[in-house]
Amino acid sequence: MLLEKILNKYDRDKNVMWEIAEECLNLSKERIIAFSKEITVSPQQAKKIDKIFLKYHQGTPLAYCLKRKYFLGYKFYVNNNTLIPRPETEILVNEAIALMKNMKGGNIIDIGTGCGNIIISLYKQSGTTKTKNYFFAVDKSKKALKVAMRNASRLNAKKINFSQSDLFSNKKLPKKFEMILANLPYLEKNYLKNLPANLSKPLSYEPAMALSGGKKGSELISRLIKKLKEKISAKGICLIELGDNQAQQIIKICTFEDLDTKQIKDLNGFTRFLEIKKRIHQV
Repeated sequence: MLLEKILNKYDRDKNVMWEIAEECLNLSKERIIAFSKEITVSPQQAKKIDKIFLKYHQGTPLAYCLKRKYFLGYKFYVNNNTLIPRPETEILVNEAIALMKNMKGGNIIDIGTGCGNIIISLYKQSGTTKTKNYFFAVDKSKKALKVAMRNASRLNAKKINFSQSDLFSNKKLPKKFEMILANLPYLEKNYLKNLPANLSKPLSYEPAMALSGGKKGSELISRLIKKLKEKISAKGICLIELGDNQAQQIIKICTFEDLDTKQIKDLNGFTRFLEIKKRIHQV
């Protein structure tokens, strides 16, 4: 059977089909688009494509259907034990990469690592710096950590130290860090209930632990901030991702904790990230 015949069955979903075909046939999307009239698909491959598309059509997010998601050009394995990496989180990692180049070296930790996309992407870029950094990643979920460690092995990022921990609770972690990264759950507990079905259904496939930040959505972020003065080094820095309506609330908490903040906006102009440092008091 020619690939074009299969693609024509799903004419309105060609972009999705190209991704599914790319995964099932192990061919580049460019080759699939250019030669769909010539590429022959076996009955087994055709059945696999149909099966994945049906799963997607029934509501399963495409990343879970394909068991992968690209992030900063790296291919990450994902399953429903981890959050699907979002494109906007690339802004957080790019900021971290730029800051890391000016660091003198030290401990770097990713809090709530999920599939490991943040810390692994940063680790892969650390080869461009001349300083010695030590990489750590923690998650409360053992199942998420298994996914992260699998990705670290696949992407040759084997020097990252992964451990189970609720924020900094694991006693084996270093006492201080030069860089702390965190994309913690920040949705309000009842957030999904207030969304229309077409938006809430895809999110319902992702682990609730990775989405819900408590009743107000900011509980975990608040807990992290209250630990920063103790855990961040004198010239250290913390980068966190926020919900698009949480910036002022979190900035107030940082001010109360004697921390300075710098706002970083996403492509839509919302403050979605904060750069946090210890406040320097003038003598």
